[in-house]
Amino acid sequence: DLSLRQAVALAVAQNKTVRSAYLDRVSQRYVLKVAEYRFVPLFEWSSAVSRLAPMGAASGVGQSTSSGLTARQVLPLGGQADLSVTASRQPGAVVGEGASRGTTWTLSVLQPLLKGAGWEVAHSPVTLAQLAEQQNMLTLKAVVGGVVAEVIAAYHQYARALGAEAIARESVARAERTLETYRALMAAGRVAAVDIVQFESDLANQAYARLAAENATESARLALARLLGLAPDQSLRLETLRWEAPTLPTVEEALQGALAERTDALGLEIGLVAARLRLRLARNQQLPDLSAVASWTGIRSRSAPLAALAQPDSWSAGLRLTVPLNDPSIRLALVMAQTDLDKTELAQAQLRESIEVEIRNAVRGLDLSWRQYKLAEAALKLSERKFEIETEKLRVGRSSNFQLIAFQNDLLTAQNNVLNSGTAYLDAQTSLERARGLLLARWDIALEER
Repeated sequence: DLSLRQAVALAVAQNKTVRSAYLDRVSQRYVLKVAEYRFVPLFEWSSAVSRLAPMGAASGVGQSTSSGLTARQVLPLGGQADLSVTASRQPGAVVGEGASRGTTWTLSVLQPLLKGAGWEVAHSPVTLAQLAEQQNMLTLKAVVGGVVAEVIAAYHQYARALGAEAIARESVARAERTLETYRALMAAGRVAAVDIVQFESDLANQAYARLAAENATESARLALARLLGLAPDQSLRLETLRWEAPTLPTVEEALQGALAERTDALGLEIGLVAARLRLRLARNQQLPDLSAVASWTGIRSRSAPLAALAQPDSWSAGLRLTVPLNDPSIRLALVMAQTDLDKTELAQAQLRESIEVEIRNAVRGLDLSWRQYKLAEAALKLSERKFEIETEKLRVGRSSNFQLIAFQNDLLTAQNNVLNSGTAYLDAQTSLERARGLLLARWDIALEER
């Protein structure tokens, strides 16, 4: 037993496309984590050891060791600070001389003043990564929404196929009853025996159509089972579908809601923010590279058996200017960033027009499909009544076999029209919900971080 809501929930939990999209989130979240780690100090430790032969020694070796720790910090305004500490031990230069030990401290600071300077420039990798993360979530939402729409359509298609199979079976039974009635009339000598061929031919055609309907039902069941992640031999019993008159929104309110909810519209909004940021970064890269630089170095050493050797610290501070003279690639980055922004703005305008057309078509299509469904229902009632009357006329010998078969086929067509128009109406509801960006909310689907 499977309701449509259960089918949607099952697909979100088990569909392989959805599961693959959630797997992508693992690496995507880590990319954001790496970007947000930008202003956390990074440490690196290194060590080396080697064996050396001292000068003047006939034999024997000495051991040289060194180890160091380096810290690097990206500064909030675009600069960088590096601190390194290195401790070393060297064997004596001649036999009998003690080993020497030393520690070196080095601190350097680089702060851009023009190119690469400023809070926005320094934080741009983090900002772009956060915008990309928002895009990734919208992509996940679009994937899940697409699968939900597929599942709903497959569910409706399977329900339609089951209905078509039931209609085909009923049509075969109706043809069999008509044939039996004609045989009874023929036995009573009230109709010509030769005309029974038309009824037998009609029965064969209806049986053929029933086989085709059974095959279509099996194909629809397999398609739905695949989307739900179920075994191919899983039998499914669907709930009875309901048809209710639609509540049609105005095009204006549906359009405004779509621009606020649809993943493609929201994605272009985010893309516009990112494009504007990249343009500002490209403009910053056109500036000369003027930086303030400073460094300090301190060395502490000891050579046994001597006491510690005092060495003065050294430091430096100044400005560094670099001006490219003939590098066209710098200007190219600005041109590409401006072009990207212009194209994003154009795409946003095109998308708005496309969404408006889609909304108008969806609203009109829903209204039209409902009216077609109601007309098909009315036509079915008339076809049923027409066939009943013609059957009664056949029993009293006042109807021709050709007329009855034609009315029987009209009834079959009317039944299928009701089924097809009802399915089309349900699909039109889904199309409007998807066009408005409300499909996941309609089925109470919340995206989870797995």
